Amino acid sequence: MFKTILFTSAFSIADSILTLEPAVKDAKAETLEEPISIFTIAKRHELPFVTIVDNCIDGYWKAYKNSKGLPVRFGVKMQVRQAKEQPETASNLIFFIRNSQGYTDMVPILSRAGTEGYDDGRATLLWDWLTEMVTPNIKIAVPFYSGFIARNLTNFGWNAVPRFPKPPTFFLESHHHYLDVMIREATIKYCESEGFVFQETHSVYYYKREHAKKLQAFKADKTRGTLSDPKLDGFCSSHFDFLSQHAKE
Repeated sequence: MFKTILFTSAFSIADSILTLEPAVKDAKAETLEEPISIFTIAKRHELPFVTIVDNCIDGYWKAYKNSKGLPVRFGVKMQVRQAKEQPETASNLIFFIRNSQGYTDMVPILSRAGTEGYDDGRATLLWDWLTEMVTPNIKIAVPFYSGFIARNLTNFGWNAVPRFPKPPTFFLESHHHYLDVMIREATIKYCESEGFVFQETHSVYYYKREHAKKLQAFKADKTRGTLSDPKLDGFCSSHFDFLSQHAKE
């Protein structure tokens, strides 16, 4: 089954070791020099487009500048709550910028999240804001591991209740993670009961599976981890690579 590859770049601090630099000239070389760019991967494997999901918009213009004409679908993953003082209702949504006007429309969303919604070091949106702020130039999607279904299933006392401003697409994933089956079954059941669309996807944080250790070291450093407490909660799968998934298609 075809899966949409969801790249995450190093602009999402500690979540990826892939860059947004231009593709190297010899992308077909036997060994790629690290750090590896998303666009080098796209050139090497002749991808018709790339989808990038970052937890900030900082890499947006660099992605389009360095894509050299390759179609780019850019999404920003953000936290949404029922109320600012209710962190137990938090879950994530992805806001895909559909066109140049979509970028303009995202600016007030990001601004409000970073000012009025700012809490505990994080920009946060409230569901009530989305109805008035999400335009037709923005598409929304529910991430697999951090959407409201996953949060409610895996956190005791969590009560994330969505109020979508428009029908979202729900992402499904499978990374040999111990929670995969439970979240997939619940997501498919919810979509079928509510009439929402779901889509098979594969999140990518590094090129080869053996690069997972490099991401672990990077995360531990950026989150001020130590050998006794590396702060790698939930890092229990090395299957967030590109190469193994691409080989299956």
